[in-house]
Amino acid sequence: MDEIKNGITKLIDKGLEWPPTLPEFMHLCKPERLAPYHQMATPQLPAPEIDPDLVSGELHKIRKLLRCAA
Repeated sequence: MDEIKNGITKLIDKGLEWPPTLPEFMHLCKPERLAPYHQMATPQLPAPEIDPDLVSGELHKIRKLLRCAA
């Protein structure tokens, strides 16, 4: 129902011809489904959990290796 309401609202706001064709109305209701793939929203991975103690320990190891290499 929300998609249909969205389509009717867009139809009125844009002042388009009434009645629209079925493809026109579907495009107004669900434009994201008709958009090219590269324009679609991409899902995002959640942010990784960071353990400050682990980070600190690994940085200590890296610094130690860098001092030995110099």
